[in-house]
Amino acid sequence: MSFKSSYLLFLPASLLLASSVNADIIIDASEVGNDVVISWSGTLVNTASSSGTQSINGVYIESGPVNGQAPNNLFFADNKTFNKYQGGFSTTPIDFFPSYRYFTGSTTGVGFVIWQNAGIIALDDGVDFTQTQSGTATYTNRTISSMTFIEGTYVWTHNDFVGETITFNVGSASAAVPEPSTTIAMGLLGIVGFAGNRRRRRQVSVA
Repeated sequence: MSFKSSYLLFLPASLLLASSVNADIIIDASEVGNDVVISWSGTLVNTASSSGTQSINGVYIESGPVNGQAPNNLFFADNKTFNKYQGGFSTTPIDFFPSYRYFTGSTTGVGFVIWQNAGIIALDDGVDFTQTQSGTATYTNRTISSMTFIEGTYVWTHNDFVGETITFNVGSASAAVPEPSTTIAMGLLGIVGFAGNRRRRRQVSVA
């Protein structure tokens, strides 16, 4: 088989591998100017039916032990109707605040809710989450330090979304994890570079 043929076969597989990074939800918390911005992007494919719809209005983050529970809730909800998935979490993260903290903010984009202490993931009704969706929550005049975030990576898995993860990167951890689009671009650049290197090597050997 020629190099050209093998390269063409290799390319779709590489693109599939790169794009698979975008299969889950990635949430990043970082400082932007004088604010903390929590942004999320990705897809989720439910493997169970929703338990109905509910109007949810709240833009907040809370974590830390309270009444014997560690809620670890993230709400990107601005008075929207949501499909609720109540199958419960199979994996939950440790607290991302050292003690109970609750902060409210403002949101843009698609609605998305992690309601850990109720075992619920809620998705903006009428939005196709098999396609990449995104949203942000802004906490004005805050820093990662003033909110007492523990920088790191936190992961949820839910029984109604088997095989998919929701990953929350805080502070320096968010900078260490490339966005899915960046990963795909890096993969394409690697493929192009590999092909160019092979071509140069062939030309040298012919000469």
